[in-house]
Amino acid sequence: LFSFGSTTSGIPRQWDATSVCPGVNLLDDLSETTASRIAAGMRQFQRPGDLLVASIHWGGNWGYDIPPAQIAFAHRLIEEGFSIVHGHSSHHVKAIEVFKGRLILYGCGDFLPDYIFCRHGWFPHRCTASDSSAHRPRMHGSFAIS
Repeated sequence: LFSFGSTTSGIPRQWDATSVCPGVNLLDDLSETTASRIAAGMRQFQRPGDLLVASIHWGGNWGYDIPPAQIAFAHRLIEEGFSIVHGHSSHHVKAIEVFKGRLILYGCGDFLPDYIFCRHGWFPHRCTASDSSAHRPRMHGSFAIS
């Protein structure tokens, strides 16, 4: 499992890991060249029977559209030998795809959402403090209970 971040999700470039400073494994862009470069780097750690999994923090938090650059990048990773592309950043589930027999999850959403839920749904910008139905989910173990 290899984890990456993209500036498309709001990660600032200053968080990029360097040889002398820990940080995020930040992608330069979502180009085919970058996909091929990181795939070559990851394959050097692969042993017989291992599956390559890319976990990528990318894209915006809201909306269901998947940018063409993410689709092309995910496809290229699969073509380069990755078995699964696990995309995340969105606060809700986005589309999944099976490409060349391999799984692409474009946005996995929040496992435990901590956003206000009100009569308008999971849109905190539409809820107000005076909305009597607004509340935060109670947390119990690893489940969110409204």
